[in-house]
Amino acid sequence: MSEAIIIKQIEQTCASGRKVWDVFSDWLDIVEATLEALPRHAESVAKTGRPADDTPAVQARYAELRKTYHRDDFIRFSTAFSALLDTAAERGRANHVPDSGDAIDVPADERGTWDILGNVYMQLAVSSHYSGQYFTPWAAARLMAYTTLDDVAALCRQHVADAIDRGPWGKMGLASGAGITHPGKEKIMLMALADNYAYLEPVTVNDPACGSGIMLLAAASYCPQWALDYAVVRFYGQDIDRQCVQMARINMMLYGLNGFGAKLNAAVIGARAALASTAPAAPDVTLPAGKLEQRGLFA
Repeated sequence: MSEAIIIKQIEQTCASGRKVWDVFSDWLDIVEATLEALPRHAESVAKTGRPADDTPAVQARYAELRKTYHRDDFIRFSTAFSALLDTAAERGRANHVPDSGDAIDVPADERGTWDILGNVYMQLAVSSHYSGQYFTPWAAARLMAYTTLDDVAALCRQHVADAIDRGPWGKMGLASGAGITHPGKEKIMLMALADNYAYLEPVTVNDPACGSGIMLLAAASYCPQWALDYAVVRFYGQDIDRQCVQMARINMMLYGLNGFGAKLNAAVIGARAALASTAPAAPDVTLPAGKLEQRGLFA
């Protein structure tokens, strides 16, 4: 289980006497900074052929971390981050309910919570009972999302239809929103949405005590994938605990919500196109599988 891998790496980093709260918090800072930088790095690769420089704030944070942690610690942080990414990808596919409303048939052991960070947070016992931090179980969160968002697919299509009618396509009589937003017409619907996106009033989901964002993730798992990809549904949350808000922000990025996935995909596609147009002929070199080395942030 990915939670076990992450917990093991965090606990091993605490072996020298560091407090688990501090180590987990520092790891979250690294995860958040890394995810936030991905679109900038891809855009920079497209323009310059090299990753972007970290922001001054991130550079300063990394300088602080290097005073506390050693090379082996950063390797453990990297291992935990890889486990987080891999499991988020697996569980995102396994738990998502498509536009038809039919659940995807996957093995039970692959249907774990999307909220990996929240699980780790509770298992590491860094939560605060004084703040009422008892996170909602995934099954309960999914049930609450299901009862609240049983018509979310139709609602998303209605918001897209309204945007098309308010935009140039509708004003020029090129299309009627109601006519091109029926199931099965996703291709033309999304083409029209792209041209009329400025007129979209998104469906919004808010959790005023979001914790690590599990209720928002459960809501997302019942939304059509196209609605998430195009940020037709947007997620908001508040919490009294800064670390909880940080986990929620990371979770939004992990699953590409609030437009992050579209932004990252666009940047990656641009980078690939730029590299393909300027790349020299491939050298006659065979790389060992899985051993393509990259200089890390902490080298």
